[in-house]
Amino acid sequence: MGKLSRKVTIIYWWITVCLLTAWFSYDALADRTYLAGEGNEADQELYSGPVDVNVAYGLHEGTVTGCISGDLNAKYVVFGFEDPVNNGYYRFEMGTYEIFSGAKTYTGYYTSTTPPDGTRYLALYGDIGAVGSEDEFELTSIYGTQLSGHFSHEAISNGYNEYDTTLPLVIDDTTITGIPLSGYHSGNLQASGRSFDLSLDNIDWSQIGLPLDIDELEAFVGEYDWDQTTGGDGKAYLLEDLGHISGSLAGVFREEDNESFIEHCGTAPPVPIPPAIWLLAPGLGILVIRTRKKKTDR
Repeated sequence: MGKLSRKVTIIYWWITVCLLTAWFSYDALADRTYLAGEGNEADQELYSGPVDVNVAYGLHEGTVTGCISGDLNAKYVVFGFEDPVNNGYYRFEMGTYEIFSGAKTYTGYYTSTTPPDGTRYLALYGDIGAVGSEDEFELTSIYGTQLSGHFSHEAISNGYNEYDTTLPLVIDDTTITGIPLSGYHSGNLQASGRSFDLSLDNIDWSQIGLPLDIDELEAFVGEYDWDQTTGGDGKAYLLEDLGHISGSLAGVFREEDNESFIEHCGTAPPVPIPPAIWLLAPGLGILVIRTRKKKTDR
């Protein structure tokens, strides 16, 4: 084997190893911090009684652009009511999404919380994990693989329906201390804020058209402190088993299979295009074969 042939072979195997390393890095599971215990919770009841609720449901249709692009369909239901304690208006939304991106269809579900300041905080989970504020999203994962990137969406409501009803509501002032963390981050966490428990016994889920059948809506809106940093760390907007975490532990909050965790955003490499890089390896292989053939012909 000539010097040129040996050099090409070495380059070929070096690039192959690099490609394998890149592929397995691409296929790594999303970075998660687990809430390894429930901590100590203290609740002080602020309100218990009826509340007038506006129930709105329908279909969002639009487009998604950025690191993910395509057409969007989302079925949703929104429960909006005036806080009987502080007179601020809250909107809690949940639903399912479909994103049609080329030959792929991403599906999953989402929640959003709009506190009295009017800002909408969203969390997506399923094929795509992401947190968003208003119409801008930051990616946490695709198919459970850690990735980073940003995308936005524009949508309009189609088939909008609404009605007013009165439902039982309980509001607590909640403080949780001593929540142990493990996984990507460690330490201890404490949180404080408002807990909402809205009874949904008289909601007709078949009329709304969502695959949900829950008899109460549980939500938490508050702040958290992580003992690995100084000062206030961020905010939490949790609705049922899904939520938006901002600040130093930013990501998607999720309860799944008796585990609670935060799937982080901003900790992974940008969205790659794995199939394209593999086109390089066969080309180098052909180059090695041709070099060897030339040597034989001589």
